[in-house]
Amino acid sequence: NYDLPDDREDYVHRIGRTGRAGESGVSISFACEEYAMNLPAIEEYIGHSIPVSQYETEALLELPKPYRLKRAVPPQGHTRHRSYHTK
Repeated sequence: NYDLPDDREDYVHRIGRTGRAGESGVSISFACEEYAMNLPAIEEYIGHSIPVSQYETEALLELPKPYRLKRAVPPQGHTRHRSYHTK
């Protein structure tokens, strides 16, 4: 999960049998401080604690700003009401 849902039942649904297609496995959820506030309610609902790991901010990559590519091919006009097949 890339976020923790607001509703604890949604969390259980995401990581439960539906999320794993009936197979066993491990669930990993990413959450910022805002969404991590939902964790206690989820833990209470499922009846056990969820291990939490924190990342080092130095480990985050600083990505360059995206830039816009120039169009390699000029845009074509509309082909409205034209057919490409022979009659």
